[in-house]
Amino acid sequence: MGGLRGGLLLRGRGLYQYLRGNCSLVDPGATCKCARKTRAYVQGGFVDPQTMRFTSGYLRRVRDAVDARADQLADAYAQTAEDVYRNHPFYEAPEQVAKLRQALKTLMPPPA
Repeated sequence: MGGLRGGLLLRGRGLYQYLRGNCSLVDPGATCKCARKTRAYVQGGFVDPQTMRFTSGYLRRVRDAVDARADQLADAYAQTAEDVYRNHPFYEAPEQVAKLRQALKTLMPPPA
């Protein structure tokens, strides 16, 4: 994995790690460090002010939105994988055989 996809994955992991340590909405044991944003979420009905957790109504809306788009996202992922496969360079069989034989030589001792 490399390039843009690798960078996005690492950024996503970094964001998740940050949120786990700094956001009480993601990790109940963490202390919230964004009072203004949380206040706006409470006012918008996304967060329960008593528990400082997402409200069940908001979680239901998110779940419904994910369910509605899951097939669409899976299709987009499959299309991307298909495009990568179709656009990948084709290697001639003799070239592959030679490379495989060379790799096997490094793994196996020569016959006695």
